[in-house]
Amino acid sequence: MGINYGFDIAAGALFSFFFALVILLFVLFTAADWRLFSKAGEDGWQSLIPIWRIIVLYKIVYGNPWKSLLMLIPLLNIVFYAGLMMRLAMVFGKSRSFGILMIFFSAILTLVLAFSDCKYLGPDEESFI
Repeated sequence: MGINYGFDIAAGALFSFFFALVILLFVLFTAADWRLFSKAGEDGWQSLIPIWRIIVLYKIVYGNPWKSLLMLIPLLNIVFYAGLMMRLAMVFGKSRSFGILMIFFSAILTLVLAFSDCKYLGPDEESFI
């Protein structure tokens, strides 16, 4: 009736693996945001500040940071997020199909925008969403 430490060691190893994976993904996505902001002519450090990041992202996508206030409207912020992702794809020269995929897979496709050779085109026309 000895104590079985094998489970504790396995659980600790599994925890360590997932903790390292989370840290790795955090660093990867932070680097992608930094690079995306830099491509758009903004300082990369601005992607590190949570609320300021959204304001600057709206400035990058729409040219007007005040539109970020639309994200404060409950339930409608889902529609505004979808519009933001669509426009983010378009200001980097990607298609509407890519924008639709960005709505659902924004983390992965942000990596594509950040580390591919696509160029920042800037906001082209005035759009509400």
